[in-house]
Amino acid sequence: MDLGLSIAASGMVADQVREDQLANDLSNSSTPGYKPLDDSQSAFGALLLESQGQSVGTIDTNTEITSQSPDLTQGTLESTGEPLDFAIDGTGFFAVQTSSGTRYTRDGEFSETAQGNLVDANGNDVLDQQG
Repeated sequence: MDLGLSIAASGMVADQVREDQLANDLSNSSTPGYKPLDDSQSAFGALLLESQGQSVGTIDTNTEITSQSPDLTQGTLESTGEPLDFAIDGTGFFAVQTSSGTRYTRDGEFSETAQGNLVDANGNDVLDQQG
């Protein structure tokens, strides 16, 4: 494939990943505790530079999303009026026990089982500070 077309195609793929993530962020905008992902894109066209015969760079002809990480900035706290809805003001997560092990969430929409256990919307037990 022509180098120019390859570079353009890699840029379009990276843009499609960002578009997909934006659509996901919009569809989850009202999901309690949802945090959007921040995308990092690799720099295009890092050039091979020579300084006294030693390589100080590389040739890069592709553009790609190099990492995605959740945006963990504090959102606005809203009162739901529900006695078992909780929010974390600041850093931290609620720990829940799933079939796949302990998982962490900031979704504080909880309920109580007939046995008196605090569970998340999926029925997973909410863990205390000692697990």
